[in-house]
Amino acid sequence: MMSGPAFANSDLPASLLALIDAGRWKPPKRTLLEAYFEDMAPEAKFFDTQGMQAATSWWKTEADLTYFGQPEGRPAPTNLVIIGDLGPDQLLVLDYGANPPRVCYFGTDGAWHLIADSIDLLIVQLGLLDEDTPSP
Repeated sequence: MMSGPAFANSDLPASLLALIDAGRWKPPKRTLLEAYFEDMAPEAKFFDTQGMQAATSWWKTEADLTYFGQPEGRPAPTNLVIIGDLGPDQLLVLDYGANPPRVCYFGTDGAWHLIADSIDLLIVQLGLLDEDTPSP
């Protein structure tokens, strides 16, 4: 079993925990974010484990169906771990309904969008392993 907090009966991926521990789980420069998140707001945040726990706990008790998105393609709320926020009501999540967990976000269009088939792929796509990738 990996160390770190458990969510949705699963552990956070080791690669994500390593980035958090290294202080590198942060939004990269805006142009890179915009390539993956079409309707991203300027206040994007990537959460640490405490932020993930707080946001996910809130999510599990949310009763407003607006946050659950459109029925087709909607991930099960109990399978989600919120790992960031791209702006107001734009959750960035790990969806444990897939193995490995896929990365999705809730867009301003009220639908869920698949961003990467795994957190490892997103980490590479956003250049978060590169020492010279600047933050916004």
